[in-house]
Amino acid sequence: MSDLGTMQRMSGAIEPWAGVVVGPARIEAGASFWPGRRAESAARPGTGGTIDLVAGSLTACALLPPLERAVRPDVEVDVPCAGVELGRMHAEGYGVSDPGEGSGVWVALRSGAAASWVVAPWMRLRLRLEAVVPLERPRFVLEGVGEVHEPSVAARAALGLELAL
Repeated sequence: MSDLGTMQRMSGAIEPWAGVVVGPARIEAGASFWPGRRAESAARPGTGGTIDLVAGSLTACALLPPLERAVRPDVEVDVPCAGVELGRMHAEGYGVSDPGEGSGVWVALRSGAAASWVVAPWMRLRLRLEAVVPLERPRFVLEGVGEVHEPSVAARAALGLELAL
């Protein structure tokens, strides 16, 4: 998964998920891990924090059969998708005499769309595009330096293989 907005620069995450189709809806539960990424202070170059995020999510999507048939029979479209993400964002300072570390709660709403190409009855190539709006945004500050990072609204894209059991 790629993201622009959660971290200071474009970043990537690993996000395994599992889903189930219930009537006209698809429900997915996932976990994401954003490895440590450096965020440098604009006020004092060479100082900043290494920030990581671990989060879980729950998302529901509407399955639109008429749209699927209009596109192609081997394409599945899920619109709209909405969900919530809950996790822990952690930062560890660098470039100062007493860097310290801290963590904060991450709560965000997710909204977007997804499409899958049915490669085989048991395998799909799935693309998901979404906007992520943080409700709880941990703000990381280094004493004597100032703010290092505060997440903002993010755009995400994920491409992955899905196994249908």
